[in-house]
Formats: sequence, C-alpha cells, structure tokens
Amino acid sequence: MNADKFNLVFKFQDPINRLHSELQPVFFVGKIGQRPFVLISLNPGKSTAIEIELYKKLGWKKTYLSFFEWFSQTSPYYSYFAVFLSGLVGKPISPPGQESKYRLFRLLSQNLVNLDLIPYHSTGISLEFQSNKQMKFKLIESYLRNLEDLVKLCNPKVLFIKGAVWQHLLNEIGFDTKTRERVNSRLTAHIGECFSRKAVWFDKFMSDKASGASYEQLFEAGHKIRAHCEL
Repeated sequence: MNADKFNLVFKFQDPINRLHSELQPVFFVGKIGQRPFVLISLNPGKSTAIEIELYKKLGWKKTYLSFFEWFSQTSPYYSYFAVFLSGLVGKPISPPGQESKYRLFRLLSQNLVNLDLIPYHSTGISLEFQSNKQMKFKLIESYLRNLEDLVKLCNPKVLFIKGAVWQHLLNEIGFDTKTRERVNSRLTAHIGECFSRKAVWFDKFMSDKASGASYEQLFEAGHKIRAHCEL
C-alpha cells in the first residue's frame, strides 16, 4: 500500500495535489458490517483539521467508525447522497436548513458505510484507468481485491458507486447492468450487480454541477430505485 508509488506512476508532482502518504490510510468509514448500504468511493479526498485532531485524540477506530456522527460539516459529496438515501429508505427530509443538515448526516450514520478503493487522502487529483494492460490499472489490482473483501464483510443490501471515473473499472470488475433510471437529462443510475451484490452506478457525481440534479430529483430517484432493488 504505497501512496508514493501512486504519485510516481500517475505523475502527481504537485506537493499539494497528490496522494498523501503522511496521513493515515482510510479504507472505510462508518460501522462496517452493521449497516444496510455501502457507498464505494475512489479515495477519501481532502482531510480536514477536525479529522486530524480527532484521529490524534481518539485513534483510528473511534474516529472512523463514528465518522458520520461527527462529520456534520457541509459536504456536497455526502449531503447530496443523503437526500437520495432519504428517498431510498422513505424518510423525507426537507433541505437545506441547519436542523435538516444534522438529520441528513444522522440518516447516513444509521444506514451507510463508505468504502474507499485507494485509502489515501488527496486534493485535486484525477485517476483514470482505461486498460488492464496499463501499469496504472495493474497498480490497483490488490486494492480491488481488498475492496471485494470489504464488500463481503459489509454484506450490504445494495452497493452504490458514483462518478464517471468508475466506468472502465466496472468493466474490469464485471458490473452487470439490468436496467437504468434517469435522475435527470444529465445523470443516469445504472442498476445491476457488482461483486455478486445488487448495485447502482451513477455515471456522474450527484454534487457535481455537471449533473444538475436537484434535491427533488435525487429524492425521487431514491424512491424509484428502492422498487428496482426490491427493498
């Protein structure tokens, strides 16, 4: 598990925009094995001051098992998904508002584990994998095996995956699309199976301006996908 090798192969030369080997790796957040849904991410993204402070004070286990309980700051990545999740589990939450923000993150804490393919924090990087013949893809094969083991450990009802960067990886893993659900004209949910589990891949980030998804559209998508996944 070598962040420095990633930086070399992917030519992440910038001292800021790279995988950060000096920070603790994070393979997952949330109460692993105890929640019904799993969100798979590429990597943990930018670390926060409160995260580093809690890690030093509480240690790895207490910090990341309780991640959604203390991570109540504004996070487009998680808050947009939480609105979708509220539709999926049938618990409407009217955003944005301070009180509803805490309810959204409570919903995440009660229902979700986030798994990271590559466990290193980063800022502003772009990871692209297009062929299993490329060294870039070879570099992550062990991470993919580890991810599959974590999915088995979680034993979720449904896996959720977000972002166009996953398209080539899912082809290699063997994502089997059964049907599709349009969230809006720019964002589609591909519903099928992955790692022998029910899975949904969103071909753009929900929080990305490129998707243009409203809270109402995300909630309605959750409601529709609930039926597709027979929840």
